[in-house]
Amino acid sequence: MDAAEMADVLHISSPSLYTLRYRLRKRLALKPDESLENYIKGLGSDSEA
Repeated sequence: MDAAEMADVLHISSPSLYTLRYRLRKRLALKPDESLENYIKGLGSDSEA
């Protein structure tokens, strides 16, 4: 799903979506080269290990 589709589903503007993603990355202390998507996908696998 691209950013425009996500924004539409969440009923927010695209700039608001980018702001939310920025703030989430900041709270999670992700480095610029770390993928937010991979981080989220990895959350489920940590509990199974």
